[in-house]
Amino acid sequence: MKKIAAILGILVLALAAGAGGALIAHYYWKNTPVVTTKTPSTPHTISIKPCGASDLDATLKPAMGGGTAGSTYADLTLQNNSKSSCTVQGFPHIQLVDSSSNAVGSPAEQDTTNGDGTLITLAPGKTATATVRFVADNYPAGTCKTGATAAKITLPGSTGSLNASSSFTTWCPGFSVTSLTQ
Repeated sequence: MKKIAAILGILVLALAAGAGGALIAHYYWKNTPVVTTKTPSTPHTISIKPCGASDLDATLKPAMGGGTAGSTYADLTLQNNSKSSCTVQGFPHIQLVDSSSNAVGSPAEQDTTNGDGTLITLAPGKTATATVRFVADNYPAGTCKTGATAAKITLPGSTGSLNASSSFTTWCPGFSVTSLTQ
């Protein structure tokens, strides 16, 4: 009778512990109950949100080395200024604007030299960069547009935009941007 009571006691414990994991009960004939618990492991997926305009600071500065015949290059740097990691990927949409936020010329074309861009996780304080090409004003009169004071930047899949002040005041055909890299 003691064996049956012990087995029933262990089964009650097993049923009570069912919500927190599986309880496996063994009863050895030497009156030694052995209870083992197994907790199912739950995989944890950490999701990192895409960077929004409010997560980043943008700067647009002449690149080291300047450029090539007919072109000048600048580094667009995006720095995560938030308190958590976020992601960026692909080509930033860049439009030169004047002091009233009116477009100057057409948006930058995508330069696929670096490919389409891999997913980049930016920890707080970390940066991603893209190279921006400004074509020299060697076109017929009226082709290029002047008066730009900043670059309006929108990230793929993001709402909102950021402005980066710019010393580049003229838009000409061939204005382009590479994908973001780290």
